[in-house]
Amino acid sequence: MATVIGYVEFTLRFNREGSKWVGVCLELGTSTYAKTLERVQKDLCELVTEHLSLLEEAGERARFFTEHGIISHPVRPKPHEIRIPSVGTDVLYGDTSPFFQPRIFEVAQPLVAA
Repeated sequence: MATVIGYVEFTLRFNREGSKWVGVCLELGTSTYAKTLERVQKDLCELVTEHLSLLEEAGERARFFTEHGIISHPVRPKPHEIRIPSVGTDVLYGDTSPFFQPRIFEVAQPLVAA
């Protein structure tokens, strides 16, 4: 298991495009799509975690965070509150406006193989 060395807050944007949901992490540019909102939310969180791991493994996390103004907090910050619309028929079928969701992710240092 990796050692947690900090926390970052990223903004996730979700919107409908035709029959699919699209999710994007605004700070990383990581994105995915799925048929359901729940699936795209789950997949995007997994992809962001993988993106952070790959940056760390490549030794690029510090440089990337600095260049993109991403702040790593030593303790878990309280997430900003953004009201997310209920997922009713208006959101599922009518309204295509994006909505945003703040999310806290762990910044981990991978274990080094002996």
